Amino acid sequence: MLDVFVRLAPSADDAGTVAEVIRWTPDGGDPVAPRHQVVTLYGEASVRHLAWAIAAVTRGGVDERPWRVRADGSAETDGAALGPTQVAADAEFLLSAHEAPLRRVVAELTRQGFGAAGRGIRLPLDFTLDGAPDIDRLLAGQREADGYDVDEPTEGELAA
Repeated sequence: MLDVFVRLAPSADDAGTVAEVIRWTPDGGDPVAPRHQVVTLYGEASVRHLAWAIAAVTRGGVDERPWRVRADGSAETDGAALGPTQVAADAEFLLSAHEAPLRRVVAELTRQGFGAAGRGIRLPLDFTLDGAPDIDRLLAGQREADGYDVDEPTEGELAA
């Protein structure tokens, strides 16, 4: 179970950031306790940006450090990055199962506006990326995050 609290703010300190998200576990680190995320969407509330933020922190797995989701769909935190291809694929997986509740939250944030930014809206989700990872997709996402063109063949592909 994933407990997401979503809020809206006018703008980020960094102009290229469309969302920030932080994940933590309750005191004691109980592995069966729900995981918690706080997502701050900047500017206009967007289902895509919300899905990117949840997917990024779920894939990234770094606790208590904020992930910054960029306008191109990439995500970064201190010492780690995810490319837009990986984030988009994970976000599509999330949307395929939870599009309606994500849209309801975005609609409510839009209705409330920035005045309710600190309060947040609770969004419980049954969402994990625990399935067998697609190694090729993970490597492509990491190459993209490192600045390589994912459409160019890799050294191993050239050797084959």
